Amino acid sequence: AIVRKGALGSMYTVGKGIAPESDAGVFSLLGYDPLQIHISRGLVESIGAGVDFHDGDLALRAGFATVDGDKLVDRRAGRNLSTEEARQLAGAVNGEVRLKNGTRFQFQATVGHRAVVVFRANSHKFSSEISNFDPAYVRTGKISIAQPGAKEYDIPKCDPMDDSPEAVKSAALVNEFGFKIRQVLDPHPVNQQRRKQGKKPANFVLMRDAGTTRPDVQGFHEKWGMKAVMIADLPAELGIGRLLGMNVREIPPGTSLEDYRKRAELVLRLAGEYDFVYVHLKGPDEPGHDGLYDLKKQRTEEIDSG
Repeated sequence: AIVRKGALGSMYTVGKGIAPESDAGVFSLLGYDPLQIHISRGLVESIGAGVDFHDGDLALRAGFATVDGDKLVDRRAGRNLSTEEARQLAGAVNGEVRLKNGTRFQFQATVGHRAVVVFRANSHKFSSEISNFDPAYVRTGKISIAQPGAKEYDIPKCDPMDDSPEAVKSAALVNEFGFKIRQVLDPHPVNQQRRKQGKKPANFVLMRDAGTTRPDVQGFHEKWGMKAVMIADLPAELGIGRLLGMNVREIPPGTSLEDYRKRAELVLRLAGEYDFVYVHLKGPDEPGHDGLYDLKKQRTEEIDSG
């Protein structure tokens, strides 16, 4: 249906040979150059998740993962962690993890294995010039680039990317948090139950794409002269819409034909009110991350047939 009435082509969202993260890709689709502005995925998702952020705080995208001994064996804890399980684990983290120097933080589960963490500045000075605490994405300039997948990785370590005291302190804080969070998560009842069910425990947290200040970015209406709305279900896209001053319509996550139908109906309803409608369809993305070509093809066909 879409193919018959549309136009097809290919494009490099950020640049040839670059496998971008969602935030850089979406900013590029909306007409912004992610290579010229520093976009922190951590900051974007914190805003999308409704977590309070003030310039000077240190925000990172986080995700529950599985470690076994000294190896990271699954970056998404089997990709079957429910949002309710994640919220219970997050509650334990916020209630039990204590950091040196009394650094305060807010760790918030969002959807499935996804989460965000914001370390509060107060009297501390942080820097976003730190490496990712996630081996699958490497900081390169202003963005992170996805790396080829692996069956397992060494336990990650966060390093300062310059010699400033703020970067050294921020990297040490991320490493401390990663170590202490494992001590809380590993014996948690949620993970004990997951092991009994033959599932991988969500006993570790990866973190990446640090940010300490909101990006100085021109609003979508100011830049393009169009009244715009963002329809999305995940924190990255929701945060981008809010940063750019778009009207944001948050909908429950879903990849079924019924979910696609609801999104299509919302697009049709809003098309008469807005000059520009962006709708995010997550369905084909997860199989792409997991290397499941046939399932990605199937979900793309489902969107078109709906």
